[in-house]
Amino acid sequence: MTSESAFSKLTIDQFLAKANSSDPVPGGGSIAAVTGALASSMGQMVLNLTIGKEKYKSFESDCRFHLSSLANAQKLMLGLLDEDIAAFSLYSDARKLDKADPQRQARIDEAMDVCVRVPLEISAVALGILEDLNNMKEKSNTYLLSDLGVGAELASATVHAALLNVRANLAYIKDSAKSQGLKEHMANNLTRAQSMLGSIREFLAAKL
Repeated sequence: MTSESAFSKLTIDQFLAKANSSDPVPGGGSIAAVTGALASSMGQMVLNLTIGKEKYKSFESDCRFHLSSLANAQKLMLGLLDEDIAAFSLYSDARKLDKADPQRQARIDEAMDVCVRVPLEISAVALGILEDLNNMKEKSNTYLLSDLGVGAELASATVHAALLNVRANLAYIKDSAKSQGLKEHMANNLTRAQSMLGSIREFLAAKL
């Protein structure tokens, strides 16, 4: 059995084999994180093929800033991939405790907090990727605008996919105020993603 910490180190074939299997991990949150990492890769490629070009010299400082931001986002996504898998194990282990164990419910609640926190972080990092792409759409190599668009579509999908995992766990959050706060936070994230993706789509529609 592959250790939890090794999932982000698997080859594509190995990872897909695990995702295809009857094993519960990697699940939806982990797949969302991988999608976010791929979104970042498209942005990094676009910027790496923009930096150094005379035509875009005046934007080079901005390009380097956003390139660094996207690279960091990708590292975070890969870390969150492993965290999501660890969160499931934490919850699964808590559920296996004897129902007579006085610590069982507290352990389940703690694990559920992690199961909610991780996909929320995935959605937040994906929003950052979208923001980088949106800010660079008019400053990037025009031959690569379709690739920038692919990155934006994947980043938006990551936001939506990650928040599906949060929504699925809301029923297990007993604190109604906390649950309502999460719903409002999710709605805000979705609105931001829609706005930035819409801006990028509109720009690309006029250019491609």
